[in-house]
Amino acid sequence: MLTNDNGSESLNLVGEEFAVVKILDLDLTVRATNALLNNGIENLKDIILMTENEIANMRGAGRKVKEEIKLALLERGLSFSLISQSEIRKRGRLFSTELALIEAKKNFNKEN
Repeated sequence: MLTNDNGSESLNLVGEEFAVVKILDLDLTVRATNALLNNGIENLKDIILMTENEIANMRGAGRKVKEEIKLALLERGLSFSLISQSEIRKRGRLFSTELALIEAKKNFNKEN
């Protein structure tokens, strides 16, 4: 457990198990890999914190790249975030990665 700013405990959902899976380990096409890396996406955690629209709107990524990444997530029992990074920033730090990772872990647990 972690303690947040107001002293209460919150579940540690940093998602380090997703951070260790590098983009190059996902067996994506060169186009998809380059689109992710050129946009600063380095690991699986970075992907699951993004929405489908954010992926589709990345420079160098189109419909095919988005679908390929989506399939790679589905194969691992994961999905894109349902909440955009701009919305996360509006709602604050505590809400940020924890909510997106909760959703990813829910989807992962459904598959296992």
